[in-house]
Amino acid sequence: MKKSNINIMFTGAGGPVSVSIIKLIREAGYGIVGVDTEKDSVGGLFCDSFYRVPKANHADYIDTILSVCDRERVRLIVPGVDEELIALGRTRDVFLNKGIDIILSDQKVIEICNDKYEMFLYLKEKGFPSPNTYLPKEIKKPDVLTYPLVVKPKVGRGSRDIYNVNNGNELLFFSRYVNEPIIQEYLGGQEYTVDMLSNRQGEVLAIVPRKRLLSKGVSIKGVVDMNPEIIHACRVIAESLPLSGPSNIQLFLNNGSFKFVEINPRLSGTVILTVMAGLNIPVEIIRMYMDENYTFRFGHIKDKLMIQRYWQEIIQ
Repeated sequence: MKKSNINIMFTGAGGPVSVSIIKLIREAGYGIVGVDTEKDSVGGLFCDSFYRVPKANHADYIDTILSVCDRERVRLIVPGVDEELIALGRTRDVFLNKGIDIILSDQKVIEICNDKYEMFLYLKEKGFPSPNTYLPKEIKKPDVLTYPLVVKPKVGRGSRDIYNVNNGNELLFFSRYVNEPIIQEYLGGQEYTVDMLSNRQGEVLAIVPRKRLLSKGVSIKGVVDMNPEIIHACRVIAESLPLSGPSNIQLFLNNGSFKFVEINPRLSGTVILTVMAGLNIPVEIIRMYMDENYTFRFGHIKDKLMIQRYWQEIIQ
């Protein structure tokens, strides 16, 4: 039940992985205004109000978001979709002038993280381990490469349009099939999602690594692993950019060494697993932005906690 006069907008609210975040915000007493490009989506059923909006690259996107904010008296926007980070970041001052804050890292940081090739170049320049990554034009002799390789979009999210290729013919086909592809070294080993919370100045306040034990694009089974080496490395990366607000890093650990594959300057779709372990990142970040007297108090994280999630049906 709504207890606060503060209304929060959550973008990309329609998908099933957004439901847990929406419920956390509502349980904390805030009003939740959801927006999404899809009208009939499950996340909207859990919001106090819900609006269909254009895609982030549409000319009317920002005006539509501003109109909804004005109608619903929104004080804070929590972006949930990568494509919207760029659009909202470019117009941040417009929202601030209307008294609407947005939980975002700096625009330059967003642009580095959203482009997987630029992110690879950044990690390489700073000396952080990451998989070898190429643009198609950089590969002259595909038959002499070491396979398998991974073809994925240069700008994308989740596990959409990601393909493992085993030879030169497959590499050629998927390099043409995927929009603006990159080719990346295949990484085996244990995959991790590392949830992080930073303050506005880019100081990391908390880090919770999780092993992804079972996933279908998003993790549905994981276990907390407070690996000190992973925590230290993620802190160094986050503060070097710097990231602010919520973020998550994805990496693979293999034979005692790890490589970073993604940096997402937003809430992870599976942040509920970290919440269950003891760190309510969605609510903490809202309080940080809305309460001028906010002080972060880091509680106990339940290391080695295994968490599973499942889907539930709703009939309308």
